[in-house]
Amino acid sequence: MPLRIIPRRDRKVNRLVKRATEVRYRRSQVIFSRGEASEAVYLVREGHIRLSLPGGGRRSRRTVAVVAPWELFGEEALSGTRRQYDAVAGEACIVLPLSGHGMLQALRGSPKTLSAFLAAVEDDLANEREVARASTNTTKARIARVLLTLADRFGTEEGRRIRIDHWFTHQEIADLARAHRSTVTTALNDWIYERVLREEPRAIVITRPGALRRATKGGT
Repeated sequence: MPLRIIPRRDRKVNRLVKRATEVRYRRSQVIFSRGEASEAVYLVREGHIRLSLPGGGRRSRRTVAVVAPWELFGEEALSGTRRQYDAVAGEACIVLPLSGHGMLQALRGSPKTLSAFLAAVEDDLANEREVARASTNTTKARIARVLLTLADRFGTEEGRRIRIDHWFTHQEIADLARAHRSTVTTALNDWIYERVLREEPRAIVITRPGALRRATKGGT
């Protein structure tokens, strides 16, 4: 999971953010490609970014992660290593390029932000372990888990409901859940029929979060 930061809580990071110039990207526009040299890390202001790797079979690319507003991506620039993923705009978005060297210095001088960064790395490892353990779970359970993770990172609570105001394709959700797109479409339609979800233009509303949580355990 990418590092989420709140610049105003960290003076050094906030200084970098204030100096940065916003860059706008259209949906599907490439921000950087795997194997390129890295100089900047990026902070998402609006929209979401897809990180992808070469796909298998007929798929040219597969999404391995999405980056939410106020999350960083492109951390390779902290060590100067080459890009590990392709970064593509998942929708119209705004990002802030930040100096990799400057961010590294800010992390070194900001114990709280450094701790958050290390925690994000540990979360990535924990998520990989969870995915490995969940490999025997039903595909629908994995899809439910992905939706709840997206809700936690992108969602806005509206009473008991959670609104995810971002445009995610069924293929993106399928990649994250390691499922087929047709399976995701079927699962979403089932949950819409059961009034667990409601699809709106460019948004998903989780109307019954408890039912979706039960679905992660194979319940209904």
